Amino acid sequence: MSENRPEWQSGGDPAAANDGASDSGQYAPPPSAPSAYPGSQQETGNTAYPSYGQQPEVPAYGQQPAYPGAGQDAPAYGQQPGYLAYGQDAYPQPRPNPGQAMGIAGLITSFFFSVVGLVLSIVGLNQSRKAGMGNTPAVIGIIVGGLGTLFTILFIIFMVAVVAAESGSSY
Repeated sequence: MSENRPEWQSGGDPAAANDGASDSGQYAPPPSAPSAYPGSQQETGNTAYPSYGQQPEVPAYGQQPAYPGAGQDAPAYGQQPGYLAYGQDAYPQPRPNPGQAMGIAGLITSFFFSVVGLVLSIVGLNQSRKAGMGNTPAVIGIIVGGLGTLFTILFIIFMVAVVAAESGSSY
């Protein structure tokens, strides 16, 4: 019955002495690994992945496995890498600027009521500065409100001068 076995099976020829292999009908151990192909792991010395027939090295409990990227931080327990946990935002939210609304209100108001817009813009800018932030609308509101107040004062002075000149020359 052993005559019908292929050459790679143990017990292929009962008359030949073959390394003490028994005629148990079991397969022989695999032949030695062939020479490495060009660019293969054996030639380059890359031991990150085991070759054919080798068992991968299993790290001891608590040690990091030896695979590419092993030095990276592992995600938290129960969280898949690349995904955020429930309730986490994908992008950090910017801090709110406490004086932004007051600065915008001051800018708009400074076009109609210069003094009120100037005061609102100054208050909004001070709130933003205390929070360590800038407030462009408040700065523009201060400029527009200041110029409007200046022109209003100059207009009032001019009108008083005109009225005083008119009243003094009528006699």
